[in-house]
Amino acid sequence: MDLARKAIRGVLVGIAFSSSIYLISKLFSKTLPISKLEIFSVLLLGAFIGLFSLIFEMDEYLSFLAQLIIHFFLTAFTVFIYAYVNNVHVTLIGGSLGFISIYIVVWLIVKSQINHDIKEINQKLSAKKNEDD
Repeated sequence: MDLARKAIRGVLVGIAFSSSIYLISKLFSKTLPISKLEIFSVLLLGAFIGLFSLIFEMDEYLSFLAQLIIHFFLTAFTVFIYAYVNNVHVTLIGGSLGFISIYIVVWLIVKSQINHDIKEINQKLSAKKNEDD
């Protein structure tokens, strides 16, 4: 898949995750009215985080750990900007723990999907190899 398609896919996946997380958080929130600024901000937040995922395409330049650290801090910075723009007041510890928890859960979901896709591809390759024998 070329870089442009990966970027578009990343943006769409980022928007899907950010929108879902936002709506779930609003479900348990006491502040139910949603402003146009919040909607736009969540969509933009997701798009940026999705684009940040392109960092994981730089295997030949950065180790996986370096990629993960860069992605984590870019994401955290973007969430901080979102909170500032939307006047979201969270405590440093509570907000950080919440962010880290959500980051880990999303990362586990994405990693699980990647592993599933790899398993399917390997099964298809194995079946193709067995047909050729």
